[in-house]
Amino acid sequence: MSGKTERPIEEKKVEAAEIVRVVPTETSIPARRMCITCGEKPTISDSCPYCPSCMNKKSREGKKGKTAPVQVGRKKVKEDKPHAEKVPLSENSAVNIDFGRFPSVLKKLQCLADQEIRPLDLQMIYILKCHFENSKAFPGEV
Repeated sequence: MSGKTERPIEEKKVEAAEIVRVVPTETSIPARRMCITCGEKPTISDSCPYCPSCMNKKSREGKKGKTAPVQVGRKKVKEDKPHAEKVPLSENSAVNIDFGRFPSVLKKLQCLADQEIRPLDLQMIYILKCHFENSKAFPGEV
């Protein structure tokens, strides 16, 4: 053997069992208040008088009397533009444009439409609208 006196395992167990921890009674956790509604369960916290289930019932009762929220209208801002008036469609509302003699203009228009993610026909209308808005020849129109 290695020179140490070995004790049997049974003695070690007995020594461990003999150690008893003593906890002072002053440090014990104070008991929570009981629910004022049911009186059976402890409250959620020291400041709340209800247990979780009674608090849930109380919140559901409060929601029963409420109606749907009222939709509030949008306030008009000074910068808001009035909606454009719809013009009744006439028979001459479509225009066919032949770019046969001006392929470079069509190519530039197509590139601009692709950049601004618009179809070609809406891009042409947008360009015309911007031109009329910035033009001094048509004040207050469009």
